[in-house]
Amino acid sequence: MGPEDRAALLHVSGAGALCLAVVAAGALDSVAVEVGYGHYAEPPVPWLPPALAMPCNSLVNLGYMALGWRWFPRAGHGPSRYLQATFALLALAYGPVQWARLWTQRPRAAVLDQWVTLPIFAWAGLWFHSLVRGWQAGRAALAVGASLLSYGLALAHARGFELALATHVAGVAAAAWRAQRRRGDAASAWTAAAGFAACLGFVLLKLGDAGLARWAPFRRLSGHFWSKVCDVLQFHWAPLAPPTPSKGVCRDDVCTCVTDGDAVWGRGGRRREQVLGLSSGCSPRAGGGNAAGRGLTGQAASWQWVGVPL
Repeated sequence: MGPEDRAALLHVSGAGALCLAVVAAGALDSVAVEVGYGHYAEPPVPWLPPALAMPCNSLVNLGYMALGWRWFPRAGHGPSRYLQATFALLALAYGPVQWARLWTQRPRAAVLDQWVTLPIFAWAGLWFHSLVRGWQAGRAALAVGASLLSYGLALAHARGFELALATHVAGVAAAAWRAQRRRGDAASAWTAAAGFAACLGFVLLKLGDAGLARWAPFRRLSGHFWSKVCDVLQFHWAPLAPPTPSKGVCRDDVCTCVTDGDAVWGRGGRRREQVLGLSSGCSPRAGGGNAAGRGLTGQAASWQWVGVPL
């Protein structure tokens, strides 16, 4: 486990512990939440233990954990690895949180499930934003803090959580669209379309859970179940689109191609910096090889340095 992974684990576990402490203290007990099997179209199975009373809705949470394990980074370094490690840990943690809500059918478990959903969407938006503007730790901290505080809308109004969630979903969609326009290609456009379709399915199938139960195929594999399948697919598609192309760096009239997370010597040679989100694309010149033999397709005036000290 690298330093970026340890930082991600510290931040995810710290924020999770804070949310758990606030909920356990009863500070959010006045939030209106849906509790009880009657709010789900899947009928409970009486002879199964409470953890599996709704087997399909419960077992689908294994998908989040499997995806978190799948996406946990095994290579790379720098901000891009930290972003991916955090996203993977959020998926690993969300599965048990949602399972606990189904298992216990207690209001506080439902509140925790709702609350942690918001920073997960916020992190996806930050991921797309970093592809366009580069990694900015201060902005990320402010965004996550604002996301957590936005759950206060649930205290102010019975539909406050829905408003906060809709705002998050719209923000992620806008960030993904902007990243696709500026960084994407034809292949990533299909991936982005799959992500948007999964997001749409996540919302519509959840809203239609009760109505879809009128048809036999949706009585056990309910709208809520398929909504969670779409949610898992959202987690899957987010790190895949759009791709992060090679970037150009020029210093002392020598140009080189780098990718996100590569370390280069900063100006003056006094420190190293992580390269993330530079604006110009680059490609090797004929006969290229090392840094001095590579050329750039862009103009030097358009390049941006976005540095994170190592």
